[in-house]
Amino acid sequence: MKIDITPSAPLNVKYIVQQADSTLPNEQAIGVLSTGVMVVTTITGAITSVAAPTGAIVGTSDTQELTNKTLTSPVVNAFTGSYGALTVADNSGDHIVAAFTQNDVTNNPNAAVITNEGTGQGLLIDQNGSGIALGIDSETANDGVVADVSVAGTSPLPWRLYRNDDVNGNIVMRFCSSYMWVDASNKLRIHTGFPTADGDGAVVGDQTA
Repeated sequence: MKIDITPSAPLNVKYIVQQADSTLPNEQAIGVLSTGVMVVTTITGAITSVAAPTGAIVGTSDTQELTNKTLTSPVVNAFTGSYGALTVADNSGDHIVAAFTQNDVTNNPNAAVITNEGTGQGLLIDQNGSGIALGIDSETANDGVVADVSVAGTSPLPWRLYRNDDVNGNIVMRFCSSYMWVDASNKLRIHTGFPTADGDGAVVGDQTA
């Protein structure tokens, strides 16, 4: 009697094959799936397919160039770009086009920094609509600086805009070493020191109104 000892696959287990084979009743043939990317189900191991994206698949460690992508609530740890690298547009309604939020109140880093090593403008606001080109909503404490403009030179003195609750309007401007504000009588005043009362300093010029 001749005994066939050729190894054979058991029939009671699941097999994944490329083409259908009727001799394996528990098979799953990859060839009958729709063209796309295979998806494996945990535990059961069942394989299905989903439509593949066009173009290259994004890898976690690959260096790739992506175009026409929409990112919803992305977290960007660092951004390095070139001219025209970042374009933000939104014409779908009353939305904020771009927002920078800095929540670290321990180290207090800058929320945004623009560095320009060339001779062009560091920040250009091309306001074509009727809205405010630049708005500052400051919550700085009393006597705090709202805006600061510093320049280079042999003896630079900054132009500053302060919050000052001791004067009318709570706004004081510093030009070089002098401070200016409009008092409660609607007169422009100037003082050599930081004002502590609305009537400090002197009225500028001959103001009758």
